Amino acid sequence: MTTLATAMVDGSLANRILIVDDDGFTRMLLRSALEEGGYRVAEAGDGQQALHVLQGAVPIDLIITDLNMPGLSGTALVQRLRQEGWRLPVIVLSGNDDVGTAIGVMHDGADDYLLKDENIESTVLFTVGKWLDKVRIERENRQLLEVLQHTNKELAAELLIRQQNEAQIQRDFESRTVIYRLLQSAMTGLPLPEQLALMLEVIVSVSWLDLQAKGAIFLLEPGSGALVLKAAVGLTEQQKSSCARVSVLQLQQGLCGRAIQEGKILFIAPEQSGAERNCSGIVDSSRYVVPILLQQHPIGVMKLYLAHARQPLPEEESFLQSIASTLASVLERKQLEEALKQKAEYDPLTGFANRALFYDRLAQAITAAQRSGRELVLMFIDLDRFKQVNDTLGHEAGDRLLQEAARRIAGCLRGTDLLARLGGDEFTVILPWLTHAFYIEYVARRILEELNRPFQLPQGEGSISGSIGITFFPRDAATMESLLKNADAAMYQAKEAGRGTFRFFTPEMNEAAAERARMERAMSLAWDKRAFEIYYQPRLEAHTGRIVGMESQLRWHREESAVSGQPVTPEIFLPHLEQTELMIPVGLWMLESVCRQWCSWLANGHRLERATVPLSLRYLQQGVILPEMLQMVLQETGMAPHHLELEISSTVLMNQWEKMAPLFEMLQGLGVKISLREVGLSPFSPAIFQSAGVSVIKLDSGLWAGLPDGSGRAQIIVGLRAMAEAMGWQMLAGGITTSEDQQRLQQYGCTLLQGDLFAQAMSVTACASFLRTRGSG
Repeated sequence: MTTLATAMVDGSLANRILIVDDDGFTRMLLRSALEEGGYRVAEAGDGQQALHVLQGAVPIDLIITDLNMPGLSGTALVQRLRQEGWRLPVIVLSGNDDVGTAIGVMHDGADDYLLKDENIESTVLFTVGKWLDKVRIERENRQLLEVLQHTNKELAAELLIRQQNEAQIQRDFESRTVIYRLLQSAMTGLPLPEQLALMLEVIVSVSWLDLQAKGAIFLLEPGSGALVLKAAVGLTEQQKSSCARVSVLQLQQGLCGRAIQEGKILFIAPEQSGAERNCSGIVDSSRYVVPILLQQHPIGVMKLYLAHARQPLPEEESFLQSIASTLASVLERKQLEEALKQKAEYDPLTGFANRALFYDRLAQAITAAQRSGRELVLMFIDLDRFKQVNDTLGHEAGDRLLQEAARRIAGCLRGTDLLARLGGDEFTVILPWLTHAFYIEYVARRILEELNRPFQLPQGEGSISGSIGITFFPRDAATMESLLKNADAAMYQAKEAGRGTFRFFTPEMNEAAAERARMERAMSLAWDKRAFEIYYQPRLEAHTGRIVGMESQLRWHREESAVSGQPVTPEIFLPHLEQTELMIPVGLWMLESVCRQWCSWLANGHRLERATVPLSLRYLQQGVILPEMLQMVLQETGMAPHHLELEISSTVLMNQWEKMAPLFEMLQGLGVKISLREVGLSPFSPAIFQSAGVSVIKLDSGLWAGLPDGSGRAQIIVGLRAMAEAMGWQMLAGGITTSEDQQRLQQYGCTLLQGDLFAQAMSVTACASFLRTRGSG
């Protein structure tokens, strides 16, 4: 499932993108996709205008430029920007798929090179997000690095402190050496307990402190406030066990708690040993209890034991304070490193592995499986109906649902399994140690059951399901890329099986995916070669036989295609076309062509009332862009809005009404007409039809085909006629092939008729001849 959706950001903080292209339509499509993704957009028609925009007051975060433009081309613009020191990301678009061209553009300084294809909007949206994320992460890394450098400078400055007393020079030198060694140990990259233990060994080895070769470092546990032993040197297992975790109550009664509360170093003489009960067996000598403070807030404590009973020295406390500050800086650095790692490897929304960490762990799991000769399992999980929750309850509710869904999925897994969020509503699960196929099914069913349970969100109840694709390594694939492809194909089959289920990968799934890909490539080639054609089928007024309108229909005018050698009928290619981004430019071309043809017929004296253009769900999902596009086409072609009729599925209207209501209000404001097809057999609402501004309802052919008198379906038609008369709608019957059907439908009250009985769908040339012969008006 292609993931387009990105997290919307506040408009005042959104990145600003500059689109440079001499093609206004391309700029409009890209602007629409980017603004829907939450970005602010500026435009320029050529490279020279782009330079002018860049010199403006509003900063630009990223540039998308066409390669070939009149004047200052995309290549020249990239070279100019790099020569003048502009470092913002530049993405170059081109219809040229020549590798040499791409290499040349990248050599000139471009950051990315994209082909203008049917997926250009989603590709641009994904690539823009990738580069802006990269810029943001680099900026955050620089800021974190500056903090680390600043901290290290302060620590290094402590090494330069010298006492004027010549007797202290050697001690100061050793002290600085110890601090330096502590800083060096902080750079080892070891896990925190090992790093702290290494630092303890350095501290207890300081000769002038006269310490025993043992000590301990405790850290406060976030949330509980308990003190937890993190590192120890020279302690027995029994001693470490006795003080492994000091509860809040014990802490309040002990000297460690006092040191933390007062924020100062305590020196404990042997006679005070009875006051410290939490570490039995190590209370027989003088010792220091040193609080570790980070920005004046306690985060832990260090305990050091003297070799001989004596009184504390002033210079010791000063040195231990420096040691504690160094420890605090190391812990702060560790926190910053963890923050960087979290940003780089974990999804900020759910807290689980992100795409980068998933790929890394999958590669490791494959290597381990190859060495051990075992199988591993990859699951691809997609949340069904998530977009509906996101659209109806809002993005905040969608985020909450994703967080809860991730927690539910994780609750079905073992500790050795990895859950990752690839983006949007897509998750993956790696099961590195396969036990039995039954267990895989058990996990999949548990995940589906968890996702099926309602999600109680602050904004309301959300209901989704899941579709899961499952594949095995090395049984199904030998590479990571093939494994992911197989899991995605199996997930797609689960969706086609009705959603809310899972499917194991089979080789046939790849064949089905390949067939879809072949169809999409063939359609793209057909669009490039202008192999699509518009046919028209007349609509007649029932009681007069007068031609009152033309319904436009898309055809692929080649009799044979490259897709399995079968004839390309609308029933074959239209469902595929509506699932691709190619539907957008094809639909716009069809709309413009119909409007221009209609104006030509009117100019030739044909008194036709209306031209009908079908609209797919993909066009309706464009939101406010659709009315803007319609207004532009009507203005450019000169067609009056009331002559244009937009036909949509009644099922789509019913299912999407809440989201699309504002869109239909805007369409009514333009003055265009709305007709609905497939009316009668699926649920419908007269109130919604009326609110949508419907003018024509087209009966579902299954409602009247082969209709016997007195049947229940006949009563439905009678009811629809009464409703149409009350609402002022025209009732249309299409697909009529016999005079008996015509007579019956006229009796039932259909005011408009259409079908091969009167005229088949015709090319523009044939239609013109038909109108001259038959006449219109």
